Amino acid sequence: MIPTAKPKLPSADALLTYLRQIDENRYYTNLGPLVRTFEKRFAGWVDIGEGDVVTASNGTAIMELAITALDLPPESYVILPSWTFIATAQAVTRCGFKPFFADVDSESWAITPDIVRAALKKCPGPVSLVLPVAAFGLPLDVASWEAFMDETGISVLIDAAAVSPLEVKVSDKVISTLSLHATKVLNAGEGGLLLYKNPEFNTRVREMSNFDLLHPEGVSRASGNSKMSEYHAAVALASLDEWDEVARDFMRVAKRYHENLENEELVTLRPGYGTLRFNSSCIVETKTPVNPARMADLGVAVRHSWRQGCYREPLYQNAARTDLPVSEHLAAHTTGLPCFRDLSDADIDKVCAILLAHLRENS
Repeated sequence: MIPTAKPKLPSADALLTYLRQIDENRYYTNLGPLVRTFEKRFAGWVDIGEGDVVTASNGTAIMELAITALDLPPESYVILPSWTFIATAQAVTRCGFKPFFADVDSESWAITPDIVRAALKKCPGPVSLVLPVAAFGLPLDVASWEAFMDETGISVLIDAAAVSPLEVKVSDKVISTLSLHATKVLNAGEGGLLLYKNPEFNTRVREMSNFDLLHPEGVSRASGNSKMSEYHAAVALASLDEWDEVARDFMRVAKRYHENLENEELVTLRPGYGTLRFNSSCIVETKTPVNPARMADLGVAVRHSWRQGCYREPLYQNAARTDLPVSEHLAAHTTGLPCFRDLSDADIDKVCAILLAHLRENS
């Protein structure tokens, strides 16, 4: 069976130099020296200021910290895409706000400023935040969201969880958060990043990640423990060390899928996948639905994306929403194919042949 995912983190040998630093420092958490080193190195790598980066224990935690730090009106609405991972909606709910699900664009699979402008007219209450999601790592047009903010005065926070860090445009208006989960191209095992050219806001987020204990006037905001540990920072630093090799491996996989599927009418790859960009997942849109059980019988493990949409989960069945024709289509017609660094060309060819035969069988 060819598995859908098989993450490969830095080896024990690659971590050893950082683990020895932890032993020497005897500093294991609480925004320690390795965390600060990672933030500084990351900032230099993507060419932003050191104060433009904040780490956290995971991608959901950094989203929750950012939402809370915005000091939005209590119980107001947050517009987010219906087609997203459950973590996006959970962050909104856990911070005490009401999700309003809007349908997504059929090409980017993301909400756009125009979609949100229309959704604002249908939302049953005041909207304080828009939370676009960069679906499966496809970068969003940050400039259009900056213009939306200028026009409406509504805050925008982009969930860029799976975007390659080098493709994120860091803004002084729009906040972006990334995941450093083990399944991402740059990872810490578990971790999250906030990227925002607003050092004052970022200091607030960093303070809140540690119970607000670092605030010079004492604890003044409800917060909690969302810090990245030194051990996770060690993995993140080793991942940065290996970036060129990781990028090369994932781009090889993406190019092979592109070579196999670019001219097939039954399957559509994500824009730029295998030509301009790579990712740690290969998500395809198919003309007819894929049956995971049948694919497994044929030796290939695949999965439906995002459990077919977080808006379908029991928690959100009664949540306010627009009509969702695109999301309903994507729920039935998107599939995650095997994608990992050491997936062989022969196995990619096999996956594509089995997928295409299955689709032709059902078309």
